[in-house]
Amino acid sequence: MTPTFAELGVPQDLITALAEQGIESPFAIQTLAIGDAMARRDVCGKAKTGSGKTLAFSLPAIAHTTRSQDGKPTTLMLTPTRELANQITGVVEPLANARELRTIAVYGGTNIDKQIETISRGIDIVIATPGRLIDLIEREAVDVALVERVVVDEADTAGAFEDRGLSAGAVAQRRDVRPQGCRLRLEQDLVGPVAVEQIAEHVDRDRLADVGGGVLDDQRQIDL
Repeated sequence: MTPTFAELGVPQDLITALAEQGIESPFAIQTLAIGDAMARRDVCGKAKTGSGKTLAFSLPAIAHTTRSQDGKPTTLMLTPTRELANQITGVVEPLANARELRTIAVYGGTNIDKQIETISRGIDIVIATPGRLIDLIEREAVDVALVERVVVDEADTAGAFEDRGLSAGAVAQRRDVRPQGCRLRLEQDLVGPVAVEQIAEHVDRDRLADVGGGVLDDQRQIDL
Protein backbone atom coordinates (compact mmCIF):
# COMPACT_ATOMS: atom_id res chain seq x y z
CA MET A 1 0.00 0.00 0.00
CA THR A 2 1.30 3.46 -0.94
CA PRO A 3 2.01 5.56 2.16
CA THR A 4 0.29 8.91 2.55
CA PHE A 5 2.13 12.21 2.64
CA ALA A 6 1.39 12.32 6.37
CA GLU A 7 2.97 8.90 6.88
CA LEU A 8 6.07 10.16 5.06
CA GLY A 9 6.35 12.97 7.61
CA VAL A 10 5.03 15.88 5.53
CA PRO A 11 3.53 18.58 7.80
CA GLN A 12 -0.23 19.09 7.66
CA ASP A 13 -0.09 22.65 6.30
CA LEU A 14 1.84 21.42 3.28
CA ILE A 15 -0.53 18.49 2.84
CA THR A 16 -3.40 20.99 2.79
CA ALA A 17 -1.58 23.10 0.20
CA LEU A 18 -1.08 19.99 -1.93
CA ALA A 19 -4.76 19.07 -1.64
CA GLU A 20 -5.71 22.53 -2.88
CA GLN A 21 -3.78 21.67 -6.04
CA GLY A 22 -5.55 18.32 -6.34
CA ILE A 23 -2.52 16.32 -5.17
CA GLU A 24 -3.73 13.67 -2.74
CA SER A 25 -1.12 10.89 -2.75
CA PRO A 26 2.60 10.57 -3.56
CA PHE A 27 4.09 9.12 -6.73
CA ALA A 28 6.73 6.37 -6.57
CA ILE A 29 9.83 8.61 -6.43
CA GLN A 30 8.14 10.76 -3.80
CA THR A 31 7.34 7.69 -1.71
CA LEU A 32 10.98 6.61 -1.87
CA ALA A 33 12.63 9.97 -1.31
CA ILE A 34 10.45 12.08 0.97
CA GLY A 35 10.65 9.96 4.12
CA ASP A 36 14.45 9.89 4.09
CA ALA A 37 14.69 13.59 3.28
CA MET A 38 12.20 14.48 6.02
CA ALA A 39 14.46 12.54 8.39
CA ARG A 40 17.27 14.89 7.24
CA ARG A 41 19.19 12.21 5.40
CA ASP A 42 21.03 13.16 2.23
CA VAL A 43 19.16 11.74 -0.76
CA CYS A 44 20.33 10.89 -4.26
CA GLY A 45 17.55 9.88 -6.62
CA LYS A 46 16.89 9.25 -10.27
CA ALA A 47 13.58 8.95 -12.08
CA LYS A 48 12.04 9.69 -15.45
CA THR A 49 10.70 13.05 -16.57
CA GLY A 50 7.18 13.56 -15.33
CA SER A 51 7.55 11.18 -12.40
CA GLY A 52 7.20 13.86 -9.73
CA LYS A 53 10.86 14.45 -8.91
CA THR A 54 10.51 18.19 -8.35
CA LEU A 55 7.88 17.72 -5.66
CA ALA A 56 9.97 14.93 -4.15
CA PHE A 57 12.78 17.34 -3.30
CA SER A 58 10.68 20.46 -2.82
CA LEU A 59 8.44 19.15 -0.05
CA PRO A 60 11.22 18.19 2.40
CA ALA A 61 13.24 21.30 1.57
CA ILE A 62 10.28 23.58 2.27
CA ALA A 63 9.27 21.61 5.37
CA HIS A 64 12.74 22.16 6.87
CA THR A 65 12.98 25.84 5.89
CA THR A 66 11.96 28.50 8.39
CA ARG A 67 11.48 32.18 7.65
CA SER A 68 14.82 33.92 7.96
CA GLN A 69 14.89 36.66 10.57
CA ASP A 70 17.70 38.55 8.85
CA GLY A 71 16.54 37.93 5.27
CA LYS A 72 19.38 35.61 4.29
CA PRO A 73 18.43 32.39 2.45
CA THR A 74 18.73 29.04 4.18
CA THR A 75 17.69 26.85 1.24
CA LEU A 76 19.45 26.83 -2.14
CA MET A 77 18.24 24.94 -5.21
CA LEU A 78 20.68 24.75 -8.12
CA THR A 79 19.54 23.88 -11.62
CA PRO A 80 21.32 24.20 -14.98
CA THR A 81 18.77 26.18 -17.03
CA ARG A 82 16.31 29.06 -16.67
CA GLU A 83 13.53 26.79 -17.94
CA LEU A 84 14.12 24.35 -15.10
CA ALA A 85 14.43 27.20 -12.61
CA ASN A 86 10.98 28.42 -13.64
CA GLN A 87 9.59 24.90 -13.52
CA ILE A 88 10.89 24.39 -9.98
CA THR A 89 9.57 27.79 -8.94
CA GLY A 90 6.11 26.81 -10.17
CA VAL A 91 6.15 23.84 -7.81
CA VAL A 92 7.86 25.53 -4.87
CA GLU A 93 6.00 28.86 -4.67
CA PRO A 94 2.49 27.60 -3.77
CA LEU A 95 3.94 25.45 -0.99
CA ALA A 96 6.31 28.15 0.23
CA ASN A 97 3.46 30.67 0.27
CA ALA A 98 1.55 28.38 2.61
CA ARG A 99 4.38 28.93 5.11
CA GLU A 100 4.97 32.59 4.28
CA LEU A 101 8.40 31.73 2.92
CA ARG A 102 9.96 34.08 0.37
CA THR A 103 11.34 32.59 -2.84
CA ILE A 104 13.19 33.89 -5.86
CA ALA A 105 14.37 32.32 -9.10
CA VAL A 106 17.61 33.86 -10.40
CA TYR A 107 19.05 33.14 -13.83
CA GLY A 108 20.75 34.90 -16.68
CA GLY A 109 19.04 36.78 -19.47
CA THR A 110 16.91 38.81 -17.07
CA ASN A 111 17.42 42.08 -15.21
CA ILE A 112 19.93 41.39 -12.44
CA ASP A 113 19.18 44.71 -10.73
CA LYS A 114 15.56 43.66 -10.16
CA GLN A 115 16.79 40.36 -8.72
CA ILE A 116 19.16 42.20 -6.39
CA GLU A 117 16.33 44.47 -5.26
CA THR A 118 14.09 41.50 -4.46
CA ILE A 119 16.86 39.71 -2.58
CA SER A 120 17.58 42.84 -0.54
CA ARG A 121 14.04 42.68 0.87
CA GLY A 122 14.72 39.22 2.31
CA ILE A 123 14.64 35.73 0.81
CA ASP A 124 14.33 32.26 2.32
CA ILE A 125 14.65 30.00 -0.74
CA VAL A 126 16.85 30.75 -3.75
CA ILE A 127 16.35 28.78 -6.97
CA ALA A 128 19.34 29.55 -9.17
CA THR A 129 21.34 28.70 -12.22
CA PRO A 130 25.02 28.54 -11.29
CA GLY A 131 26.23 31.40 -13.46
CA ARG A 132 23.76 33.94 -12.10
CA LEU A 133 24.26 32.71 -8.55
CA ILE A 134 28.00 33.30 -8.81
CA ASP A 135 27.39 36.75 -10.32
CA LEU A 136 25.20 37.65 -7.33
CA ILE A 137 27.69 36.24 -4.83
CA GLU A 138 30.56 38.16 -6.45
CA ARG A 139 28.51 41.37 -6.27
CA GLU A 140 27.80 40.60 -2.62
CA ALA A 141 24.11 40.82 -3.48
CA VAL A 142 23.26 37.45 -1.97
CA ASP A 143 24.71 36.05 1.25
CA VAL A 144 24.63 32.26 1.42
CA ALA A 145 26.47 31.95 4.72
CA LEU A 146 23.34 30.61 6.42
CA VAL A 147 22.43 28.04 3.76
CA GLU A 148 21.54 24.75 5.49
CA ARG A 149 20.27 22.64 2.61
CA VAL A 150 21.24 22.38 -1.05
CA VAL A 151 19.35 20.75 -3.88
CA VAL A 152 21.19 19.93 -7.11
CA ASP A 153 18.67 19.39 -9.88
CA GLU A 154 19.63 17.59 -13.09
CA ALA A 155 23.25 17.28 -11.99
CA ASP A 156 23.94 14.85 -14.82
CA THR A 157 24.06 17.93 -17.08
CA ALA A 158 27.43 18.60 -15.52
CA GLY A 159 28.64 21.00 -18.21
CA ALA A 160 26.14 23.65 -17.20
CA PHE A 161 27.64 23.70 -13.71
CA GLU A 162 31.28 23.27 -14.71
CA ASP A 163 31.13 26.28 -17.06
CA ARG A 164 31.10 28.53 -14.00
CA GLY A 165 33.17 26.44 -11.61
CA LEU A 166 30.30 24.49 -10.08
CA SER A 167 30.91 20.89 -11.07
CA ALA A 168 28.75 18.34 -9.28
CA GLY A 169 31.53 17.59 -6.81
CA ALA A 170 32.44 21.24 -6.34
CA VAL A 171 28.88 22.07 -5.33
CA ALA A 172 29.50 20.02 -2.21
CA GLN A 173 32.85 21.69 -1.53
CA ARG A 174 32.52 25.40 -2.25
CA ARG A 175 32.65 27.38 0.98
CA ASP A 176 30.32 30.05 -0.37
CA VAL A 177 27.48 27.54 -0.67
CA ARG A 178 28.54 25.22 2.10
CA PRO A 179 30.06 27.30 4.88
CA GLN A 180 32.39 25.78 7.43
CA GLY A 181 30.36 23.90 10.00
CA CYS A 182 27.31 23.60 7.76
CA ARG A 183 26.40 20.18 6.43
CA LEU A 184 25.34 19.91 2.84
CA ARG A 185 21.85 18.46 2.87
CA LEU A 186 21.17 17.14 -0.57
CA GLU A 187 17.39 16.80 -0.43
CA GLN A 188 17.20 15.27 -3.89
CA ASP A 189 19.60 14.91 -6.75
CA LEU A 190 18.04 14.08 -10.11
CA VAL A 191 21.08 12.73 -11.77
CA GLY A 192 23.18 10.40 -13.81
CA PRO A 193 25.63 7.96 -12.18
CA VAL A 194 28.87 9.91 -12.64
CA ALA A 195 27.50 13.12 -11.16
CA VAL A 196 25.98 11.26 -8.23
CA GLU A 197 29.27 9.57 -7.44
CA GLN A 198 31.05 12.95 -7.52
CA ILE A 199 28.60 14.45 -5.06
CA ALA A 200 28.45 11.36 -2.87
CA GLU A 201 32.20 11.62 -2.26
CA HIS A 202 31.43 14.70 -0.16
CA VAL A 203 28.37 13.36 1.66
CA ASP A 204 28.28 11.22 4.77
CA ARG A 205 27.42 7.75 3.44
CA ASP A 206 25.83 6.82 6.75
CA ARG A 207 23.28 9.55 6.11
CA LEU A 208 22.89 8.91 2.37
CA ALA A 209 19.74 7.39 0.90
CA ASP A 210 20.06 6.30 -2.73
CA VAL A 211 16.64 5.88 -4.28
CA GLY A 212 14.82 5.37 -7.50
CA GLY A 213 17.34 4.62 -10.19
CA GLY A 214 20.10 2.50 -8.74
CA VAL A 215 22.83 5.08 -9.14
CA LEU A 216 25.22 4.17 -6.34
CA ASP A 217 26.52 1.00 -4.75
CA ASP A 218 24.03 -0.78 -2.46
CA GLN A 219 21.13 0.90 -4.23
CA ARG A 220 17.43 0.17 -4.12
CA GLN A 221 16.50 -0.75 -7.67
CA ILE A 222 13.05 0.23 -8.89
CA ASP A 223 11.59 0.92 -12.31
CA LEU A 224 10.04 4.36 -12.15
